[in-house]
Amino acid sequence: GVIAAAGLYALENNVERLAEDHARAAIVAEGMGKQGWKVEWDGVRTNLVFFSLPEGCGMSPDEAVALGKDEGVLFGGGYT
Repeated sequence: GVIAAAGLYALENNVERLAEDHARAAIVAEGMGKQGWKVEWDGVRTNLVFFSLPEGCGMSPDEAVALGKDEGVLFGGGYT
């Protein structure tokens, strides 16, 4: 119903924006990987990046969220 309608609207009106989001996600994933973060990246082009903090990094999840926000990257989720 309502969620499907929102998805259809997005597909019909925001395809260009989605391509930009995918490209930005790839940049974020690559940068996180270079910094030693554990990024689950299998080459699929999506706007989602799944990652975990490396053990012993000295950063809490809340600190990682704050760091991302300072760099213009918003995190969501919190899956374990």
